[in-house]
Amino acid sequence: MGEIMSESTGRPITGWHVLIGLVIFFGIVMGVNGVLTYYALKSWSGLEVESSYEAGKVYPDEIAAARQQAQKAWKVEVSARHSADRIATIEISARDSGETPLSGLAFTGRLMRPINSALDHTFTFESAGRGLYTASVEGVDAGQWDLIVEAEDGDKRVFRSRNRVMFAE
Repeated sequence: MGEIMSESTGRPITGWHVLIGLVIFFGIVMGVNGVLTYYALKSWSGLEVESSYEAGKVYPDEIAAARQQAQKAWKVEVSARHSADRIATIEISARDSGETPLSGLAFTGRLMRPINSALDHTFTFESAGRGLYTASVEGVDAGQWDLIVEAEDGDKRVFRSRNRVMFAE
């Protein structure tokens, strides 16, 4: 049986050389996987809600609220702009089904980073009259965000929307 010789050194390649090569190769692969797993878990836990059980208990209420919102047929338009100094300006135009401006509502908002909840911003809209509401949020980086807008009338939520917005640099 012939030996396999290394072309660069002229020495035979033995089983030990192959074993050491495989150990080094798989050691590097496992090391890189470990580092990537560490940073993936550090940046996002994968949780959308703290307790799936609690979220499941309120799910029927959320469905009922969504049906009530759909029956109202409100026209709520949300626009968002981003400036170079990391300020997001968000505007809401709210009208009922007859195009009458909706006033007297308490709108709140939340800008959520899809990959890192530590960067989320919660804010309150100011009424500008005639169904217009505005908010300025500082410290918002460029990129993709989820914008959740809710309106309350008294202590009851009457509107909720979730929008994906993209802020360019």
